[in-house]
Amino acid sequence: LVEETTVYEKGNDYQKDVLLFCNLIGDTHPAFAGKKESHPFDLEKVQEEAYEWAARCRSVEELHAYLQRILTRLHDSHTTLQPIMNTQLIYPFSIFREKDHVYLWAVDKQHEACLGKQIEKINGYPVNEVIDSFKDCISSENEVYFDDKVNGFMQLFASWNRGKYASADSVLSLTLSGGTETVRLKPVSL
Repeated sequence: LVEETTVYEKGNDYQKDVLLFCNLIGDTHPAFAGKKESHPFDLEKVQEEAYEWAARCRSVEELHAYLQRILTRLHDSHTTLQPIMNTQLIYPFSIFREKDHVYLWAVDKQHEACLGKQIEKINGYPVNEVIDSFKDCISSENEVYFDDKVNGFMQLFASWNRGKYASADSVLSLTLSGGTETVRLKPVSL
């Protein structure tokens, strides 16, 4: 049992969680059932790296995001952690992605004249770069599943607090095709 190892006993709470998590994945996920050569990644190495990282971890939210990044490597939509975030604040918009083009599918009443227009940038970054940045928090087997799920994540205010694509004022700026029109959205409470 992992709980009876010295490394487990000496670890902080986050390090213990990492060990239990990796043990669970290794023991139960079908991707690790066969020979080691067929595994999607070296779980022992990932566990060692994660254990070292967890020594510096400062919150459950950080741990959650880190463990989810490990799970996304499995490319299995059935293996994911439920988001632990405030789902009461949302950005009032929805997108539709077709190949390399992204369109404004739904938006608040104030911006309804922009429906159906192509989005080129989000907060000053190329729209596809921003969307693809969500791949580290959404487990999926393929692009179709990812595209279906990313829309919901992008609506959640809490999912934007995780990196360079967030804005300091919490406004989500969607630059539409041609670069002359911008939809500025603030999070609203449900």
